[in-house]
Amino acid sequence: MDNFFDPARMAWVEDVRFRLRVGPEKKRAGRRLLVVSTHELGPAEESALRARYLAAFGENSVSFPLKERGKHLMTRIDARIFNYGRAFVNWIPQFRTKAYRLPKARTLEVMLRLHPEEFARLQTYLANIKRRRARTIGPFTMEGHQHTRGKLDDNRTVKGGHNCSSWIAFSPIGDEFLSLLETLGGSREHEVATNPGWWTSWLAAAAPPERIPFVIHWTPEPLREALAKIETGKNFNWDFNRH
Repeated sequence: MDNFFDPARMAWVEDVRFRLRVGPEKKRAGRRLLVVSTHELGPAEESALRARYLAAFGENSVSFPLKERGKHLMTRIDARIFNYGRAFVNWIPQFRTKAYRLPKARTLEVMLRLHPEEFARLQTYLANIKRRRARTIGPFTMEGHQHTRGKLDDNRTVKGGHNCSSWIAFSPIGDEFLSLLETLGGSREHEVATNPGWWTSWLAAAAPPERIPFVIHWTPEPLREALAKIETGKNFNWDFNRH
């Protein structure tokens, strides 16, 4: 982490608040926010920053970089981005993998800490998806579904199919193959894991503090301008597009 931090482009803001209502209950948390400015970042600088990012977070690490009002969730695991959705050609469901790239637009990236045994199960789950996607996570639907079969080689939903958020939120990587959502203290009874905005805002506002070491705010604005809009102890101004 120390090798990633660049005071010319980055600054920490402590106790930035995230909140939301889940059913009758209000959830809120104060997080460490790392503001990263990509203002006037040239190709060589971008390459160097990406290399430092991957050196710091490219192993045993999971995060969810999402643009403001984002409608599709990308999941970063190690140095890879995983994307479950429909390809534009023939509208066919695909589980795609690509190399991580630095965000170009304003992006909020919630960093998630897994235990080593959870991360090992996640890698098994990913391998099963890549080998037999239809058997492991089943069909793609825009709606997603909260209830699944709960096995690393068969986590299909009991109705409909997974979407870009539910396949990872309900990954059975916890102890006794508990879903990720439930491992983090959530419940299948509250629909917070089938929508990118709900999932990322739930992580930011409700996941245990030891699981969310910090959140990264990527911005193309100059660092000083971005920091002027963020205050310690105040709500972070961000439209998660929850619906």
